[in-house]
Amino acid sequence: MKKFLQSILPFFLIIAVFTNANSQNTEENLVEKIADYKLLNKELAYLHLNKSHFLKGEQLGFAAYVLNESTHKPEVSNSNLYVTVKNDQDSIIREEMYLIEDGITSGVIDIDSSFIAGNYTISAFTGSMKNFEEPYHFSEKFKVLSSSSKEKISRDFPDKIDVQFLPESGHFLDNTINNVGVIATDSLGKGLANGKIIIKDENAQLVSIIDLNKFGIGKFSFIPKKTKSYSAVFVYMDNEVPVAFSPEIDYEGLILSVSEKESELEVLIKTNERSLSNYESEKLFLVAQDSENFYSFDIAFKDFTNASVVFNLNELEPGMNIFTLFNEKMQPIAERLYFNHENFKIETPENISTNSKKDSLEINIPFVAEKEGKVSISILPENTIAHQRNHNIISYNHLKPYVKGNIENAAWYFTNITPEKKLALDNLLLTQGWSSYNWGEILNENIQSETAGDRFSFKAEISPKDRNKKDLRYMVHGVGANIPQVIEIDEGTTSFVLEEYFPIQGEKLKISRIKPNDNLVPANLKIYFMPNKFPDFDISQIPLAPGIYTSSNEQTQNFYNYEGLNTDAELLDEVQLSTNVERPIDRARQLGYRSFGRVLVVSEKDLNIFNYLADLLRNENLIVIDKPEFSVKTYLSEITNFNSLERDDDRRENKIGEDRAMTLYLDDSPMLNTSIFYNFPLTQVDYIEINKTGMGEGMMGANGTIKVYTKPGSHLNSISFDRIQSFDIPLAYTEQKEYYVPKYENTSDEFFQEFGVIDWIPEVSFEKGKAAVIKIKKPEVDFQLIIEGVTSDGDLIQNIQQLSADSI
Repeated sequence: MKKFLQSILPFFLIIAVFTNANSQNTEENLVEKIADYKLLNKELAYLHLNKSHFLKGEQLGFAAYVLNESTHKPEVSNSNLYVTVKNDQDSIIREEMYLIEDGITSGVIDIDSSFIAGNYTISAFTGSMKNFEEPYHFSEKFKVLSSSSKEKISRDFPDKIDVQFLPESGHFLDNTINNVGVIATDSLGKGLANGKIIIKDENAQLVSIIDLNKFGIGKFSFIPKKTKSYSAVFVYMDNEVPVAFSPEIDYEGLILSVSEKESELEVLIKTNERSLSNYESEKLFLVAQDSENFYSFDIAFKDFTNASVVFNLNELEPGMNIFTLFNEKMQPIAERLYFNHENFKIETPENISTNSKKDSLEINIPFVAEKEGKVSISILPENTIAHQRNHNIISYNHLKPYVKGNIENAAWYFTNITPEKKLALDNLLLTQGWSSYNWGEILNENIQSETAGDRFSFKAEISPKDRNKKDLRYMVHGVGANIPQVIEIDEGTTSFVLEEYFPIQGEKLKISRIKPNDNLVPANLKIYFMPNKFPDFDISQIPLAPGIYTSSNEQTQNFYNYEGLNTDAELLDEVQLSTNVERPIDRARQLGYRSFGRVLVVSEKDLNIFNYLADLLRNENLIVIDKPEFSVKTYLSEITNFNSLERDDDRRENKIGEDRAMTLYLDDSPMLNTSIFYNFPLTQVDYIEINKTGMGEGMMGANGTIKVYTKPGSHLNSISFDRIQSFDIPLAYTEQKEYYVPKYENTSDEFFQEFGVIDWIPEVSFEKGKAAVIKIKKPEVDFQLIIEGVTSDGDLIQNIQQLSADSI
């Protein structure tokens, strides 16, 4: 349960801080508004991409995790995930909608002829994310390569250098120790690694020398004087470049800083002697937030220029903490982000084992936590240079939502965490300044609550001439994954809404009205779909390009040979082959892939033996009542034990399920009035699907189903469609395609090891105490498993496991 406290917990050591039980309305309002904001359900989207660099003809595979922003648990309410792909000119290449089930979905995007070499941005969001300015959506760049790609790491001096000096909490304060973050970037926003900044005052006296890390980030402390001027030089690649450093220094004000000391964190509010008299009489509030909780403190200065709150790191929530200072008018005046690594854990697999069988490899991935969950796994060669993403699932959930700017190689901070990386992350947060919260929106309560376009539904407006009919019923026909549904309407009802409907692109909505005699007629409805168009979403922050690949060879002939992988195949001369394969059997197998029942294609042999549909069904061990009240039933023994069916005709009558009349369909249209099947000529039948259990057919399939499909052009083919009103669906779900591993000429050469793919498995479930198990084709090279996922309790999973081909 979330807790919102306005008191000082026992583990806090307070210096010059007090809590007033009789808080003024301003503080009470502040606490109430923050509490209201915390209670809002906020979703966060993350996509695990199988890699970052692609060749033409490959597929981009992704697994999408939509998690609760505070608990990181998968969102259990099914909703829509909108995925877009845009090129660098902001033109849309793909717009697709996916159904999220229990917080997870997956998809495949073909890198086809609509892609040319260059950078692309893939984004994903839900309807509720449109309500918030925080970056809860997903957005990341990937790169498409070609033989003409000339990308290499530039060793030249950058054309543009941007050096920023960012004071802690956003203010320079005169005659006070100020902590300052420094970041140096090029024209693409990438950090200029391992540079150096030299700062001097107006008298050429050295103020500080700052060494920048691999991301061009550093930190220094100094006491600024408003009466002085300063200059700075950026030293990079043996060049010295003057850079602007003219800090706007306040004579009066406050600054907020943090300092980690052993097992404690001190949050320090500082002013100077000139400002002290102003703040001795002014009331200030410090709000400390983690992902779920917040705490409010009253701050007072009593003859000291410093006031502080000290937190025990073992008690402070692991992960991101945000400290915001408010004045008595409820205006935020300073803010600092801090990441608490104490007790911060990443769920990782242990003792991965493999079992080799012929040309396949079974991999068992156990987890420490005795919990259930799901993972996605990208299997790439160990020496790949095609997986250089800026984020992983940890950085995107624990870091990205709270900062405004881009973060270069954010995953690095959460991979093999060391003291050096902890310090680097804090310096990063120092340079980021204020959090991504829009305090104006929060304090003015302007946050939208609706989730437009969440899930698919449609509203059906009933024709005025039908509204007053008694026993009004409609049949929503089963199409694709949607089972047929009968909707009963009360007299006088003007409309109804159906939410349990999941259309796939290219499918149509088909509805009939059921007459009192059970015949079907067109529904005569007016339909309003929700959503009916792809929603707009402003991706205001353009993500950084993926890491620059470096190949040991220049653009090799191998690269040219692999370009257009699996596409643009050469058309060879026609070769005629003869075979004895029986075509109806082969076609029945193909039709049965998407069926829960048995598919029977009518052959010439069947037509020579049987005249009517009823005859063929009897031959399939079904009880057929071939009368105007046509019906088909199964034997009870067939339902209870298919393998022990008694063949004795004298005993069959005792085993007929009197109440097990199967539901009959004609060309996917349920026929409640079955008289049409009486003396139905077999010559008009293309194939039949017999589902004795009714699995996958909902309530209408409780007694089993028989679906009769007529031959194209048959006069009977139009009968069922004359009973249906059909609607085009403007926005439907993208069908989940299977990921196909590219077919490489050589799966062990240098090119394959740098750019190739071994496999991609987007959704792997595991139960409590059990391992996640996958099976892949045995690799010929050393390889790595890039594993990401989440448990049902919100534990994020991230790990990269290296495996040797020689040990298999």
